[in-house]
Amino acid sequence: MAIRQEPELLATLSVDRAAPLNPEEEHLLDSLALEAAVVINDARLRSDAVTWQGCLDELLSFDERIEGSEVVKRLGE
Repeated sequence: MAIRQEPELLATLSVDRAAPLNPEEEHLLDSLALEAAVVINDARLRSDAVTWQGCLDELLSFDERIEGSEVVKRLGE
């Protein structure tokens, strides 16, 4: 899944699993990609390492907020 700020590709998000994603799982990954794009863009605008770390920590904390979600559990299958 592409993490974009048009027209630029900022990064990619991938899930390694055998089964195809269902629409709910795709929606979750789309949301994560959008959140990552916002964080990356915000950090770029601020252009300092401390801000980058704080923004990336915030993105990674998103995982903690959704921990236990049935959709996230299925992504790991």
